[in-house]
Amino acid sequence: MKKIFGNLMMLLCALTALVSCDESGDKIYLDGFKASNLMASASDVKLSVDNSKDIVLSMAWQNPTLLSSDDTKPAGNGTLLTYLQASASEDFETVKEYTVSNLSKAFVGTDLNAVAKDLGLTPGESAPLYFRIKSQMGANMDAAYSNVCQVNVTPYLIDMSYINILDKDKDNVLTHLYSPASDGIYTGYMNASAWFNFYGKENDGTVWGNSATDGTFAIDNTESAWNFWFPGVAGIYYTVIDTKAKEWKAT
Repeated sequence: MKKIFGNLMMLLCALTALVSCDESGDKIYLDGFKASNLMASASDVKLSVDNSKDIVLSMAWQNPTLLSSDDTKPAGNGTLLTYLQASASEDFETVKEYTVSNLSKAFVGTDLNAVAKDLGLTPGESAPLYFRIKSQMGANMDAAYSNVCQVNVTPYLIDMSYINILDKDKDNVLTHLYSPASDGIYTGYMNASAWFNFYGKENDGTVWGNSATDGTFAIDNTESAWNFWFPGVAGIYYTVIDTKAKEWKAT
């Protein structure tokens, strides 16, 4: 009898421990997730070299307020993932997407012109761009989409026949390489000192440098890109920056 009683007491203690563990791990639920409300500062924007450095379009939105089931543990910053999407079609089949942490994004003329170029708009012709906010509670969860704002944009022609060669600080234009076909392949001779380093900036604002991950002659246009550098021997080098193949060479 004592043995049976002892076993029952052990079982009761185990059950009590399990209940305690379950209560200490109570889940916190978030409520209030819904689509954001998006607004645009303009419905028609005509771009030109004259307003290329000015803010020509601002997008602002209101995100939902997430409510926590535990008042002592409110939803923190970063709980809601927010993206601004732009597309040339209402179905957003092809998009340019920006990760945003604030409640607004401003485009200067060159930036919006680059968006228009990338999304296939024709220079000198007004055509709609569509913007919306994509919100997610987590990367693996369904997204909610805001209302769509249509902005008619008239882009201007970007001269892609040459690329600016910038110094290592990206402050000064040192020389140019040329692309007669305006196809993103820039070539020319450069008189370089030993270990001379530089960046290449296209006229649509894209800055190219050496890939930080893919090898010495791979190129990249992300913020993590390093500067290009020549070999340790000074000389005149025939230089190619191929933005299509994402590689460069100096011979």
